[in-house]
Amino acid sequence: MFSRRKFPGESGRAGGPALPGCLLVAAISCWPAVASAAGSVAVGLRYEIEPSLRACPTEATFRAGAARRLGYDPFREGAEQQVVVRALSTERGLEGSVAWWDAGGRGTGEQSFISETRDCADLVQAMTFAVAVQIQLRADLGSTSAIAPPRAQPAPRVAAAEPPAPPPPVAAAPPPVAAAPPPPQVVARLEAAPQVEVAADDKASKRPRELSLFMGAGSGVGLSLAPETNLDVRFFAAVRYWFASVELGGEATMPSTGRLDDRSGFRYRSLAGTLALCGHLHWWSACGVGKLAQIRVEGFGVDQSFSPSGTQPWAGARLAFTHRLWNRLSASLSAEGLRSLAPWTVEINQTPAWHTPAWGLHFGLDLGATFD
Repeated sequence: MFSRRKFPGESGRAGGPALPGCLLVAAISCWPAVASAAGSVAVGLRYEIEPSLRACPTEATFRAGAARRLGYDPFREGAEQQVVVRALSTERGLEGSVAWWDAGGRGTGEQSFISETRDCADLVQAMTFAVAVQIQLRADLGSTSAIAPPRAQPAPRVAAAEPPAPPPPVAAAPPPVAAAPPPPQVVARLEAAPQVEVAADDKASKRPRELSLFMGAGSGVGLSLAPETNLDVRFFAAVRYWFASVELGGEATMPSTGRLDDRSGFRYRSLAGTLALCGHLHWWSACGVGKLAQIRVEGFGVDQSFSPSGTQPWAGARLAFTHRLWNRLSASLSAEGLRSLAPWTVEINQTPAWHTPAWGLHFGLDLGATFD
């Protein structure tokens, strides 16, 4: 899906007699009739595509597409009017723009396009059509202004050349001259159609972004969060609106072991619920994180084994980088710094065996999908 913005240079301009019908009924199918209705216009071209978009058509393909629609190649080096065509990848999708500049280096207007499906070929095809339409509008405006002056010339000529004897026939000649004004009325009516269409596209581009849901799973490694470096798995769901999101999740750690010199020791496991409040900027996000873990400790190599359990709260911050892999699928790398809010001590035979550290680190890799 594409969106376009109206700009001052095109809102009050119209094409030749065939153009509005093409725009309102079937712009693409009617294009050959439009292309043959007026003369040619020369413009300079700058074609700037982000290097990472390797599936985009080349500049030569873009030029050939515009020439095919117009019936001639409009692009010339050193032309007074310049058009700059750009495409780049953003978090919202592929974004394109078509900007126009005059001979004095002043911007005369710009159109914006968004492809949420990330199909660069479709995006460039839409911009090719927009450039061809603007070039044809300029050609038609030039041909309309060229035929306007002769309308007022017949009256002075007849008055000067007519003999004094037959003034009545001279008086009868003005009616055909007076019938000429209707063409300006037709041109004014034709100009209204492009204004309505572009204004509708402009309103569509300003609609507010709807909520999106992001769901996924991942794994990570914790440092100083258990008796030894431990692995965990987690599942999560996040609701995002513009640049903010709220995430709920759950995670479980693999068993880790703490040992004493007499070969006795304990096994440590935990299940935790997580809450994160995040802010987003392009591919980056920063979050405040809270975790409430249910930990379980089981002794071994002792005369009597107990399995005490309790709760362990953590609080900290997360920094993450997310990259869209394909369509809705994304991958995220994250790093967290966590502080223990309620320290624990594990004892074996009334001897302290392990204390929960005050601080810990966690690094994770997640995969998820976005649903609009």
